[in-house]
Amino acid sequence: MSAPIRDPAGRVPVQDLDAEAAVLSACILDRAALDTVADKLVPAHFFSDPNGFIWQAIRELRAADTAVDVLTVRNRLKDSKRLDAVGGPGYLAQIVDATPAVANVQDHAQRVIDLATQRRAAAWAHRFAAEAYDAQPNVGAWIEQARAGLEQIARGRPAAPAFELIEAESLFAPLPPTEWLCRHLAIVAGAPCGWFAYAWGGKSIILQDAALSIASGEPIFGQFAAAQGRVVHIDHEQGLRETRDRYQRLARARGLTLESIKGRLAVSPLPSMYLNSPGAYDAYCRAAEGARAVLVDSLAAAQRGLGVCRRKN
Repeated sequence: MSAPIRDPAGRVPVQDLDAEAAVLSACILDRAALDTVADKLVPAHFFSDPNGFIWQAIRELRAADTAVDVLTVRNRLKDSKRLDAVGGPGYLAQIVDATPAVANVQDHAQRVIDLATQRRAAAWAHRFAAEAYDAQPNVGAWIEQARAGLEQIARGRPAAPAFELIEAESLFAPLPPTEWLCRHLAIVAGAPCGWFAYAWGGKSIILQDAALSIASGEPIFGQFAAAQGRVVHIDHEQGLRETRDRYQRLARARGLTLESIKGRLAVSPLPSMYLNSPGAYDAYCRAAEGARAVLVDSLAAAQRGLGVCRRKN
């Protein structure tokens, strides 16, 4: 949404440049205000391209743990060849001179987000109306795509820019320590890890045994130390009966009790949500909240339309 989109009547989309300026001013002058809204706003939320460029510069400085002030923001814009695009140092000074309402920065940021959502909804409505004349013969797929698009707008997630360039200063900023789930198996918390084998090769039972290890705090396979935590098992293959049977057998064989894993292991058997379903990203994220590890078994069965058989509970 970097370029203003006019509706058929030629009207300019809703926006509040004063609110955008207030957010930028407060965040440049007060680090606490920046930390309050930094994770809520992205450049695409700003109606003004210059304001979006300035916010991107502020985000990059914060990510590099660098001081954020008029001088550092100006230098960042200059290095990224965007200083002239925002109107030069004069516009930056004008932004900072605007009366910042630091105490109300969250309200101003929310207004910027709400208006961005409103603009996206208006653009979506115009596109939906235009495509209605060309929806045949795939009207079902068109309706489903339109519904998924409106749901995404309702969640307030703006379309990301095609290319978000990260400058060298951010690339070479100090890296945080690696949060290992199991160092010897090269499993990192928050990073994907695939377990692959031929069909009926024992992947599921091996994964379930590893899940019990993480939930109970015991070494994986009896020898690889792992961080203890909650495990969420998204079971697209076996169904509840087989999954329960295997967990109970594995636990008995290892001498694990219910108390040793209680509250740290949960299973969703044969869910109706697939990885390629509309809204899957948010649904999986909600299911994974508070989990140390999430098992999706299997990758093929988790994608609707690949022809993998699913067993009944």
